Amino acid sequence: MAAFSSRRHAEQRSRRPRYTTIRDATACDDSSMAMTDLSNLLPPAELATYIAITTREERVTNHRSWVPLGWWNDELRRRQLPGGPVTGRDERGMTVSSGQGWISRDDVFRLADAALHDPSGEAMLGMVWHAFAWGSGTTRRLMSSRLDSIAADPAGSGQLLFKAAHRASSDPRAAYELLRPRGTAIRFVGPSFFTKVLYFSGEGRRDHRALILDDRVARALNRLGWDSLRTGPWPAITYQRYCDLLARWTERLTCERSVAADEIERWLFERTSAAE
Repeated sequence: MAAFSSRRHAEQRSRRPRYTTIRDATACDDSSMAMTDLSNLLPPAELATYIAITTREERVTNHRSWVPLGWWNDELRRRQLPGGPVTGRDERGMTVSSGQGWISRDDVFRLADAALHDPSGEAMLGMVWHAFAWGSGTTRRLMSSRLDSIAADPAGSGQLLFKAAHRASSDPRAAYELLRPRGTAIRFVGPSFFTKVLYFSGEGRRDHRALILDDRVARALNRLGWDSLRTGPWPAITYQRYCDLLARWTERLTCERSVAADEIERWLFERTSAAE
């Protein structure tokens, strides 16, 4: 069994956002605000402009992070964790596993097929390392703790993530609940990171329903009118509402070309980064 966490806020930022965070109504029993009605929350005009002047390949498929590959592989070897090595590409486009290199979303998508066909969970852990490395870039806050937690039961953690990944396309909420039934199922692997696994398990398909939800995306949505949304961790119903909202926005934005929900997620992330 994967280790369970008793600390609900282990992954919260030490510094609060600049606006007052409000708990989504079902997050816990001290909420003072009802859940925001999202039925009338429409995509903003600046998002429509962003979609019109960019492509999914440019903003999503090729979205890459500079990763300390040497650190990752040293840490995996030290803990004797399966699924390595973590590989990326150097400035010449050559595959490397030492020093530093680029990992793109597309690189992680390409690992999903093997991960979804290996019930032992070992290939899933290989995808997880790349997703975590891509998501954290050069910032390794709490990453050693995450690796320690998974190392306590690699098979159990890998199989749990494998099971959740298989549910992600058809039922994102159920997949989320597997990884956060009450507290975080794998200690230190909270929603900001495990939703990356649910997202990448879609292999890059445009219609994949499970999306990345992290604090930057949540802050952007709060500023756009989702008043009851706070920074994580979030209950499963909030994750479902988030995925449903972005699915509705893709329908409204699809005009001259098909729009995927992860294009909106990327814009939300960028919007918060630019504002801070």
